[in-house]
Amino acid sequence: MKRKIISVLGALLLVFGGFGSSAWAAMPSFGPDEGVVVFEVNSGDVLVEQNADERYYPASTTKLMTALTALDYVGSSLNDKVTVGDEVKLIGYESSVAHLEVGEIYTWEQLLYALLLPSGNDAANVIAANIGRKISGNEKMDYNQAMSVFVDQMNAKAQQMGLKNTHFKNAHGLHDPDHYTTPADMAVIGKTAFTNETISKVEGTKVYEMTTNRGEPQKWKNTDMLLYKDAADYGGTIEEGRTDNPYYNAKAKGGKTGNTDEAGRCFVYNAEDGDAKIVGVIMKGDEKGIFAEASNTINAAFDDNRLLDWTDDSGHYKDFTVINAHYKDGKNLSVKTKEAYSSMIPKGQEDKYTAKVSWDTSLLADTDKGLKVVGDIEPDVQVGTLTIYEGTDSVKSTPLYAQNQIRPRNFWDYLRIAAFIGIPLLVILFVFFRFYVYRKRKIMRAKQARARRMAKRKLYESQSYTGSGIPSRKTTAGEPPRKPQQKRPSGSAPRRKSSGSASPGRPVERNATARPVQKKKRPTSGQSGSRPQQGPRTGTKKR
Repeated sequence: MKRKIISVLGALLLVFGGFGSSAWAAMPSFGPDEGVVVFEVNSGDVLVEQNADERYYPASTTKLMTALTALDYVGSSLNDKVTVGDEVKLIGYESSVAHLEVGEIYTWEQLLYALLLPSGNDAANVIAANIGRKISGNEKMDYNQAMSVFVDQMNAKAQQMGLKNTHFKNAHGLHDPDHYTTPADMAVIGKTAFTNETISKVEGTKVYEMTTNRGEPQKWKNTDMLLYKDAADYGGTIEEGRTDNPYYNAKAKGGKTGNTDEAGRCFVYNAEDGDAKIVGVIMKGDEKGIFAEASNTINAAFDDNRLLDWTDDSGHYKDFTVINAHYKDGKNLSVKTKEAYSSMIPKGQEDKYTAKVSWDTSLLADTDKGLKVVGDIEPDVQVGTLTIYEGTDSVKSTPLYAQNQIRPRNFWDYLRIAAFIGIPLLVILFVFFRFYVYRKRKIMRAKQARARRMAKRKLYESQSYTGSGIPSRKTTAGEPPRKPQQKRPSGSAPRRKSSGSASPGRPVERNATARPVQKKKRPTSGQSGSRPQQGPRTGTKKR
């Protein structure tokens, strides 16, 4: 299903094309002469259109542009006072009026209610005359000249908004052959008006009551029949024989009607459902059918479709990793659209829609290893295009802009990378080498110590017996330590051992009186290198 985009930033243009049947599934049928545009505000996706670029007379829907132009000069001074002048005498009572009288004093805000709710043509003249004097800087300017200045400013604003098929001859919308617009252009006017906080507040009001400076009560009703729940809410009969309102729609937020013999019935309206918002334009409809058509388009838009966001509210799309970015710029490129980007798509078909990025090849190259920057990129520079696809069919696209600076690496970057990698590697190798040397030395010392111990053990083994055949008390490696000899009590008989074979190196006691064993002293370090005489290695001990 193809979609179209409405842009109100920069040049405000409508782009129209064909639609698949799914967009029209529950939409009402329109008369062949009607001009229709219904679109979702956030995405700009057009849900239905007919005769969108044909010229139509706008009637009192003109007053949306009247309010927009006035607010450019009133600003936040909505409580400033305005005196009604003779300009109201140019409006006959047979047209729609707010019943303003010469000499009455109103605020700018009250005049906006008088303009938009009962569609007061007299209020339009009061606003045009006083704003025209502000524009010219001449507070005493004739009201006809002042209103002409104001209408010129309306046309200038239309050009600024990119409305190439719109021209105004007055501020109220009464018929003039040179006073025209198109449904496409009026859709842009409607979106701009309904996103204005002041106009949105006024258009969403059903009834406004006040008392003039002369003590006269004023009560103005909104001509948008979608707002009233029933006849009691409206304060009158909506349809003969009915107390309810068949045109009521809870999602409707306000709208501006228009009607002349030449223009037929016109209606510009808006509605909301969650985050989704629509603006609709129907031109040259009939008196009652136009409200039914509008209500049905609201229901179809929200029941059959849902809003799918491609970016966040700020327009940020994604962060892409750049494989050769300058070291000071980081490694990510953030990209965004000018504003939040979304699509109004049929419910249940979300998986058919995808988003793809095509890069400006003079700045970026998508390689097998990743995204590579080939030219210097500054913030807010267009770097590519985001395209939405339904299957393989392109639906719509929008420019992508860089959010941060990113440049390609140079020689010094690669030198820094080499230093960044090389220095830690050298440190690791040095530490490993030192550890290796330390371990090597430790192992060598351990071997040397073991060799010394072995040498000492051999030396001790060679000196384990005295020259008289008395074994040394020094133990050898692996032999358990000998128990110290216990002192015998005096007068006790010596212990006798049973006769038997003698173990090597150990004398066997005989059944005789034992002589005390005399321990042979080893030479001290101060003596000359004489070695003690070893006794004969025999199994018997000399008596």
